[in-house]
Amino acid sequence: MTTLQSESPYFAAIDLGSNSFHMLIVRVNDVKLDIIDREKDMVQIARGLNSDGIIEEATIERALTCLKKFSERLRDIPLSQIRAV
Repeated sequence: MTTLQSESPYFAAIDLGSNSFHMLIVRVNDVKLDIIDREKDMVQIARGLNSDGIIEEATIERALTCLKKFSERLRDIPLSQIRAV
């Protein structure tokens, strides 16, 4: 069995969907993952598109507020251990 070599035992995955943004933070504990934190915000990007396909200001603000909250929680996790899709 191989051991995972990393800067920190913490990893994060972020899903930036058209309806909601999700974030999952885990800690590697020997051979298993422990869920440390889980966040979900309903940003509704798709609903916030106007008839020209441009994102409305209120929707942008919801998305940025969510991302700021995520960034505060991710502050101590190395960038190489964070993935966003």
